[in-house]
Amino acid sequence: AGMLGKDLTNAGVDGVVSLDCGSGGMPSANIMSDVSAAAKKLSASSGGRDVSVVLIFGPHVGISKEGKVGYVERRVNDEESVGTSEYVKAGADDRAIADASKQAYKSIKSKVEAQIGAGGLGEGISEMTVVGGVTLNRSKFGKEKGEDAFYPLLAKQIKGDGSIAEI
Repeated sequence: AGMLGKDLTNAGVDGVVSLDCGSGGMPSANIMSDVSAAAKKLSASSGGRDVSVVLIFGPHVGISKEGKVGYVERRVNDEESVGTSEYVKAGADDRAIADASKQAYKSIKSKVEAQIGAGGLGEGISEMTVVGGVTLNRSKFGKEKGEDAFYPLLAKQIKGDGSIAEI
């Protein structure tokens, strides 16, 4: 999810601020403070107008070129698949890793929703679109290489008056 913000910023799209979510996919513990600070910066650069915010969150799941879930490939000397989770290191099967990823998503989602609901959207924000999902990190080597993909599981729009619309 973080790559989308970086891609938009690198493409020169105005008004994009990418907040680091770390490899676990969870925005900082003070997400609304971070979002409000970014919104104030964008509002100031747009002549004081309120801004719309898109917040994208979710865990990452690596998939190796062999199709193994929970692996990501990193170049050391040659191609190498590295187990990225404790589940993989413990020998868990794909189903267990998928279940753990689902639980990680649910945990992140509840934290994000709790923070958003705690104090409204914040100064300078007219609306916020929240998109949650799972980022699939695919193999980067060999003929099976592929682009990373984001699989959305939640999309909703929150207006300044507190109304919420599922998208």
